[in-house]
Amino acid sequence: MRRRVRSRLAPATHSGERAGLRGRQNVCMAETIPLLHGATIPRLGFGTSPMDDATTETAVATAIEAGYRLVDTAENYANERGVGRGIKASGVPREQLFVTTKFNKRWHGVELAAQALERSIDRLGLDYVDLLLIHWPNPRQDRYVQAWEGLVQLLEQGRVRAIGTSNFKPTHLDRIIEATGVVPDVNQIQLSPSVTRTAARWVGAAPTSCAIPSSPSWPSATDGPRRRSCCAGTSSSGWSPSRSPPTLTGSGRTSTSSTSPSRPKTSPRSPPWTGASRPRSIRTSSATEERKSRSAIR
Repeated sequence: MRRRVRSRLAPATHSGERAGLRGRQNVCMAETIPLLHGATIPRLGFGTSPMDDATTETAVATAIEAGYRLVDTAENYANERGVGRGIKASGVPREQLFVTTKFNKRWHGVELAAQALERSIDRLGLDYVDLLLIHWPNPRQDRYVQAWEGLVQLLEQGRVRAIGTSNFKPTHLDRIIEATGVVPDVNQIQLSPSVTRTAARWVGAAPTSCAIPSSPSWPSATDGPRRRSCCAGTSSSGWSPSRSPPTLTGSGRTSTSSTSPSRPKTSPRSPPWTGASRPRSIRTSSATEERKSRSAIR
């Protein structure tokens, strides 16, 4: 009799737990974090590596229908076209979504970064991207500082809402900040219970930038290709850092609104924001001041 009672109760308990997890996930997807240069990024996002265009189109449309508003892709993923088609298929207005993409080492240069942006926009079939990242510093090539200078120019021209880095170590971040005086909005790094990257997270915890972790989502054999989720302070697998999420603007408060400025009916290459809402580059007064700020946090 005891075994029968347990077998009957177990499904109900499991269902309740799943409902609770879904509720917490929905709340997380609705939350946003303010970035240094004025944009806000959803706390939980949908990653698209290593899916192809066809799989990505379906997955992105389904993810947006489920409530995701941040979609992460990259030139090296070779699925930007699928992301763009999935966004269009979702029926959700573009201004309600946050799209991140990254360019590779071929475009590490001041003018080359602008070309990388244009090519990504063409592949996506969108008017703009919200966040543009350097995918990897590629230190042997040693041109990531020039790539960052190109991103700073794009931000100051209003052609992107936010700029950042991916897979940068503290030494790489120090170098680009000292060279330009501009701090990245985000540094996207892989985090998991087994890959904690404490040093990189400390850099992100300074009141000037945001560490955006990406965590692998390991599906069953019937779930199709592995996907990555990108998020700020938590992951789709349920793990969250032991410390508070590394939000990086003055107050550190999380906004519950993720609306973006409306896009004017002009040329496809016209910035989708004007006036006071235009992104602005916030430069540090000196490298010494930046290091002092970091030391105070520690």
